[in-house]
Amino acid sequence: MKSSCPNLAKPSHLHSSADQEGYNHLPIEHWSLLRIQLLWIFDRPMLKTSLDYAYFPHPIAAWYLKKGSVTLSFPDGQESYSAGSWIFPRRQQGRQLFSPDTELISLRFYAEWQNGMPLFPRDKTVVIPDVGAPQLKTVAEALATYARDSLTPSHYGGVMLKGALGAYFGLQPLVAQWINAWYQAFLSAGYEPNLLGPTSDTVQRCIEFLRNRPLHQPFREQELVEQARLSISQIHRLFIKHVKSTPKEFWDYRRTEFAQLALLGGKESIKSIAFSLGFQTPESFSRWFRGNVGYPPSDFRTRLH
Repeated sequence: MKSSCPNLAKPSHLHSSADQEGYNHLPIEHWSLLRIQLLWIFDRPMLKTSLDYAYFPHPIAAWYLKKGSVTLSFPDGQESYSAGSWIFPRRQQGRQLFSPDTELISLRFYAEWQNGMPLFPRDKTVVIPDVGAPQLKTVAEALATYARDSLTPSHYGGVMLKGALGAYFGLQPLVAQWINAWYQAFLSAGYEPNLLGPTSDTVQRCIEFLRNRPLHQPFREQELVEQARLSISQIHRLFIKHVKSTPKEFWDYRRTEFAQLALLGGKESIKSIAFSLGFQTPESFSRWFRGNVGYPPSDFRTRLH
């Protein structure tokens, strides 16, 4: 099965602690290239409709099992976990089977670079016992309480949170606390982050162009040539070096991400989302989405929990 970002090249290496010393002297805006966003959080018994269903690998899932158990099935085998630990499933399509008595804290969040590379590697499921990182639960409970009291789920079956601007501002410090607690817990468990090196001015200009470009327009390499005033082969080499993907892969990732967020929002019809991305029919959009994510848009919308 394909992941939700199948074409992005994996980083060729991780930076060791010694390697990271040079990154301490980067301008602070470099770290703003890291995307941090909460998609949803809830603290309650597991939904019956999601006890036995597809596990979607993106964005990051974080589960704290207060009660019950879960078995994750992947093409290469099964993994089973019981209550008392945080579970961060790997980035691979699979299936989830929760026990009927499961109660959990569940989060979905982004912590990745502008090219889709996750802050921490996700090739394996990470399990962190609660006793080893108590701050994770403390911050997650505070975040869940704020979401319950100040935010609401989207309408029409969506799972994304929504609220007023003031509620959004109030949410951000708690999201930052969660990301920091997660980051520190992974460091303490011996995991090293994927660091994105400084990007060249040319690459940054191309990235900004692609980020601001309307998603319904087809990808054209010639436009990047005009922006960078370099040949397409030179642009490709710079992207692979600095962004770990080609410009086309970066563009496809952006479109896939838009489609996922629009589907999770629950309000727009699949037909409207398809037209927003330049597809002529919902059927062609569904084929494209399934090819990139592994499931049809309707399943992704209603079953991602």
